[in-house]
Amino acid sequence: MSLLSTAQAQKHASQPKRKKSEPEEAFTLRYKPQLVTWLYDAKTTVIHDFEHGLKVFPIVCNGQLAFRNTRIDLNHENWTFERYFTKLNITLSKQQVLKDRDSVLPERGVINRSTRLTYDLTGHELDRHEIDTIRFTSDEAQFAFFFIQPPRLLIPLPKGKIGYGSVWREAKIDTLTIKDGECYYNAIHNYTFEKLVDTLGGMTAMIVDRQTGVLTGSQMAANLHVNFKGPIAGEDTTYLDLLSGRVVLQVKHLKIPITDEVPNMPSISEDMEVRSVITYDRMNASNTAPAPPDPVK
Repeated sequence: MSLLSTAQAQKHASQPKRKKSEPEEAFTLRYKPQLVTWLYDAKTTVIHDFEHGLKVFPIVCNGQLAFRNTRIDLNHENWTFERYFTKLNITLSKQQVLKDRDSVLPERGVINRSTRLTYDLTGHELDRHEIDTIRFTSDEAQFAFFFIQPPRLLIPLPKGKIGYGSVWREAKIDTLTIKDGECYYNAIHNYTFEKLVDTLGGMTAMIVDRQTGVLTGSQMAANLHVNFKGPIAGEDTTYLDLLSGRVVLQVKHLKIPITDEVPNMPSISEDMEVRSVITYDRMNASNTAPAPPDPVK
């Protein structure tokens, strides 16, 4: 054995051996807010495909969502921000309204309707205050808003260091009040830190949220009481920039086969598919319309 190979062998033997269960690299995932506005461009499509080819109609939303960070408390590791839309355009396809053109819903009144939220730096909600409640004028927009709003954009992050393949779980019920009814998104979120992705701006953590659960609810439609239920299957993929500590991209794809039941009538099956792409807008933060003042003094 040569002197060089002997030295290399001694150096290798002197290094601590890594356990098989120990990750080769460890990372701490945190949000790092600044007193600026985070803007996101969001496009969401909700497709309903009824049985027997009854109807297939997508609801398409194009909007810009703002997170205006107003207070940062590093001592207690939390921050407060106001969430609201600066732009929102919801369109029903021509297949749904049986016309030759698409129909734009009159939902411009939701612009700048704001919610004040306090989160810790790991993405757990600590406090919520509705400053100016969003009210939609159409049933379709109310139902689709659960997926339009992106309630899961700021996903919970684990405490401490983690490595590739680390998994953490959260069980959560999201409730949405709709016209003459409510629906409940009861899901178990299984988050996995898949890998790091090299982007133009730096390194981002790719986190996949694989969801299972059930969507249930009831609503009055055409003077009929409709109960609906269906299993949730799908995933969100979130890309968190390690340097800036903000989400730069989130992609959603869900499939929910739903059964609609009306008393004394045969049940109707439909397949609902949700696709969403939410992208951090680096260009427009300085032009964000201000949120409305808090009416509660």
